[in-house]
Amino acid sequence: MAFTAGQKVRASDLNDISAPTAKYYSTATQSLPNNTDVKLQFNAVEQAATAYVTAGGTNNNQFTAVKAGVYEVEAGVRSSSGVMELAVYSPGNVAFAIGNVRIPAGSGGKSCSTSGKLILAANDTFAVNAFNGGTTGNVDTNWGRATHITIKYLGSA
Repeated sequence: MAFTAGQKVRASDLNDISAPTAKYYSTATQSLPNNTDVKLQFNAVEQAATAYVTAGGTNNNQFTAVKAGVYEVEAGVRSSSGVMELAVYSPGNVAFAIGNVRIPAGSGGKSCSTSGKLILAANDTFAVNAFNGGTTGNVDTNWGRATHITIKYLGSA
């Protein structure tokens, strides 16, 4: 949250500045079929921030804002597919940011990442989808936490 000269600051504004960052990553194999939009799963938790965001769905493939406000979301995926698009979908299934990578098959693993800010009401949900427009592949879990999501609460909107 940015402050301006002369602005009155509430104690809750200062508390939000130090809000923890939620971090999830994938350690499980997930198929990325050709020409299919897939909701990514983040089955492992590095750091939860349940006062701000909770994870649910299949292997943490959907996130819910606990507190209304601005959230910064960064996500990445590494796959064995040739063409990838990555998007974070917010309420109403609208993508707020898309990252693309187009690398020919046979070039090794492909990585794609995206980041942006969401303004969410309490109980709004969002998810990370990967679209594979190349050959069928899998989420690559051999590169540590390459397939991940980080979520940071920035303050009230």
